[in-house]
Amino acid sequence: MGFIEELKGGVAAFDTNCLIYYIERHPDYYPLVKSLFQAIENGNLRAITSAITLTEVLTLPFRSKRTELVKKYHQILTNTENIELLPIDTVIARQAAILRAGYSQLRTPDALQLSAAIFAKADAFIGNDFRLKGIREIPVIILKNYL
Repeated sequence: MGFIEELKGGVAAFDTNCLIYYIERHPDYYPLVKSLFQAIENGNLRAITSAITLTEVLTLPFRSKRTELVKKYHQILTNTENIELLPIDTVIARQAAILRAGYSQLRTPDALQLSAAIFAKADAFIGNDFRLKGIREIPVIILKNYL
């Protein structure tokens, strides 16, 4: 059973790399994230990510003046019915500080992403960063493990 089947009907939080793999059709990870985003679009799964994702995915396209890519990323994050883009507020920022205090390997963007997922009561956080696997507050799904 794959991770999509395990999460059906639930709430999945996804890291920035999932969206990049999907939009830019990463040769290894596209099939995995395609099934994730299809489940979201079909209403079989609700998804959340934080505003950090918007910042991370738009930076390079803005820098390289790839306006069509900017539009694609913006569209999926702000106009997909079953994706909620969470703002970083003081509650999430405080939780991120607690996570960073407890896990020295966590960088601030990762702590904010995880905190948003915890705040939204997501069933799992999906990404591809093995440093996140030791997090106890939320199950972490590492895409590479499903190749």
